[in-house]
Amino acid sequence: MRQFNGNIGIWLFDKTTTILKWNRVVINLVGFAVFALMIARYGFNYEKDLSHFWVLSIRAFYGMYVFNYLFRLLLARKRWTFFKEQWFESGLFILILFNAISYFVFSISHLQKIAPEDGKLYEFLLLLLLLIMAFIEFVKSLNFITSSKIKPTTLFISSYFLLIGIGAGLLMLPGFNVKYVFLDFYDALFISTSATCITGLSTLTIIDTFNFKGQVLILILFQIGGIGILTFASFFATFIRKGLGIKHQIMMNELFDNDSISGSFALLKRILILLFGIETLGVIAMMLLWGDYPFDSFQQKLFYSIFHTVSAFCNAGFSLFENGFETEGMQNAYLFQWLIIGLIILGSLGFPTLRDVFSPRRLRERIKMPWKGWKTSTKISVYTSAVLLVLGTVAYYFLEINKSPDTPKGLGSFTLAVFQSVNLRSCGMSAISLENITPPLVMISMFLMFVGGGSSSLAGGIKTSTFIVTVTAIISTIRGRKEATLGRRTISNELIYRAFAVILFSGNFVLIVATILSFTETDIPFLKLVFESVSAFGNTGLSMGITPDLSNAGKVILSIAMLAGRVGLLTLAFSLSSKEKPNTVRYPKTHIIIG
Repeated sequence: MRQFNGNIGIWLFDKTTTILKWNRVVINLVGFAVFALMIARYGFNYEKDLSHFWVLSIRAFYGMYVFNYLFRLLLARKRWTFFKEQWFESGLFILILFNAISYFVFSISHLQKIAPEDGKLYEFLLLLLLLIMAFIEFVKSLNFITSSKIKPTTLFISSYFLLIGIGAGLLMLPGFNVKYVFLDFYDALFISTSATCITGLSTLTIIDTFNFKGQVLILILFQIGGIGILTFASFFATFIRKGLGIKHQIMMNELFDNDSISGSFALLKRILILLFGIETLGVIAMMLLWGDYPFDSFQQKLFYSIFHTVSAFCNAGFSLFENGFETEGMQNAYLFQWLIIGLIILGSLGFPTLRDVFSPRRLRERIKMPWKGWKTSTKISVYTSAVLLVLGTVAYYFLEINKSPDTPKGLGSFTLAVFQSVNLRSCGMSAISLENITPPLVMISMFLMFVGGGSSSLAGGIKTSTFIVTVTAIISTIRGRKEATLGRRTISNELIYRAFAVILFSGNFVLIVATILSFTETDIPFLKLVFESVSAFGNTGLSMGITPDLSNAGKVILSIAMLAGRVGLLTLAFSLSSKEKPNTVRYPKTHIIIG
């Protein structure tokens, strides 16, 4: 008998890798089943009470995850090491085990202290914990993905396709709809793309179309879409286990302008702390600035504060007001508008800039060494944003707001002008109607939307750094200089080529989109189609009132434009290109007449 058990142990030891590989496949399939259960529970409206079925299903899935943990613990060579390395999962296992024992032995569940067992909140908490466990198992697979031959750019773009697809599928379900009917596929796709790409364009009124669950889903889409699904997954993959592959770390550090690939986890942690820290402060401030707006309850006021804070900081542009910030009571809420302005500016500067300006370590360094200033990229983001903000403010004040008899005067008109200018940078919230603005203001608005915000920010557009590098290169060429310099720094030819490529690709792409729309939307003036195309590609979300009138073909075209603007045309091109072969041949130079 002892020899038989020993043979089983040797067989298990030899086959551990294969067994764990198949176990990973099985537990990920269980995760998909958990997600399907969540969709079935909240995506439809049931006439019969199925609470008993939901509870039995939830218990079955908990049993599978408990068995999976114990099985891997059994196969671990050093079980105490396994317990410490999987400390987060081990903590969840202990919590589940303690809750199960207290429930089945003493008929007491500690989750009942939060919500009664027969209530909807208790059931939701159980499903939420299941989803967390499924997500943990999913992120563990990131090491398999990043060690594969998939390009980081392809992985980055695929994550947005995945999020858009999931969002569109969920938004179509009747459980997320006010009228409990299936939403049109094209509307669901458009809104999901707009939320994921933090654009803000919508073919439907959010508050009139989606119930609370649908609004929460849209909030989740533009929160995850803003920071990036890979950033969240990467953070949790490092948080719960042993980190990421070198290729993935390089991609994260290029995205957020980090100095060393050795600090990827610390970088992600600082970014998420900064993100949620600003949003938390924004929610608190917004709760205090609503004034006497007629909310139905404190819970509604809190949710509105969370939704609009995240929407503003992520530059998403979505609003729960029927007419956006043109709604009565919002147009004259000046302190509220200044809070929105501040959140949008912080979100559009970029995480590298925010770290350089507000990081305690950088602040201490500048106090000790006053000659040590901001990075060149930080100066570009801050100063260019300030100049463009002034340009938009002056344009809207003198070309639109100051001429309209219905707009407020004095501080109110100035606030409105700043609000409109800031939202042109990427957010898309508007306090005035843009349907009949003058052609010069249309052109200035499109220019500001096309430039967008800072690099590695939550804003869209070609980015301020691309614009400044291009302008600097043009000025250097006019002056006859062989090298382009900026702030006592030389800009490499590689950066200049890349900047010109971004502007050339982006400008042509916008014109192509507008041209195609002119064939599908024959009743809409071409200038408005160009404005809509720039807004979609720049992930701005402003519209001259044509979005609800788009055809299905127009919705798909603009969805593609929003995705292209979010991931970047060069990123898209790099993901589709083959690996460059080294070229050892040098050809003689030639002279070509330019101009």
